[in-house]
Order: sequence, then C-alpha cells, then structure tokens
Amino acid sequence: MFKGVPYRLTLKGRIYAGWLIFVDWFKRLRPVVRYYQGKYPTNSTCYNCGLPWEAVRESEIDCGIHFIDVDEDHGFFPCCEYCWQRMDDLKKIDAIVALFEEWESCGGSPYTKEEMLDALAQDLQEKEA
Repeated sequence: MFKGVPYRLTLKGRIYAGWLIFVDWFKRLRPVVRYYQGKYPTNSTCYNCGLPWEAVRESEIDCGIHFIDVDEDHGFFPCCEYCWQRMDDLKKIDAIVALFEEWESCGGSPYTKEEMLDALAQDLQEKEA
C-alpha cells in the first residue's frame, strides 16, 4: 500500500518508536532503577539516573552509553546516552567530577580532573559543530 515509504514514517513505525521511548523513560523510574540495581549489583551506574550499565545496554533506542574520548585509545563514560542528551552542561560537569571522585576514593583515577574536564569541553564543542 505504501510502497517506498520508510517504516519509521508509517503509523506502525511511529507507534513502535513511541513505545521504545516510553520503555526508556519507564526504565528510569526510581522503583525500576532499584530493581535493576538489585539484578546487576556489581555494575557501576549512570551518574544521573542510577541505571546499571548492563540495563542500559539492553536499551534499543539510545545506543547505550555516552563515551567521552580522552585520547585516541582511552576515555570514560559518566552517563547513559538517554540522560546525556537531556542534561545541561553544569550537570555534565557534576557527573564527571563525581566519577573522578569515585575513582579517587577507590585507589586513584587514570586521568586528572583537568584531563577529564578538557575531554568534556572537546565533546561539547564537537556537538555544537
């Protein structure tokens, strides 16, 4: 009937996309997050929503984590892509500082705080370009 129309533009495709968005929103409700934290107790979590990385990887729409490159071979990920897209720049800085402080409390960070904040600044500049 609609030959040549992309699936995402059909009614069925839009309903499916809406369902995926709802599922990602639902997964970040506090009781659901607590369930996933119990299911994956050894996983570290997103600094914004608290969802364990294993639960974030199950997501079909967000492509998982937001990775920030420090150099060509190394980087870090403070938040899931869902939260990263919805956070303002100050919350992003807070998430990176919290990640740095957690690493310091566990025996040392592989990067200095300045390196991590410089990587964030570069990531934000690339987004704007």
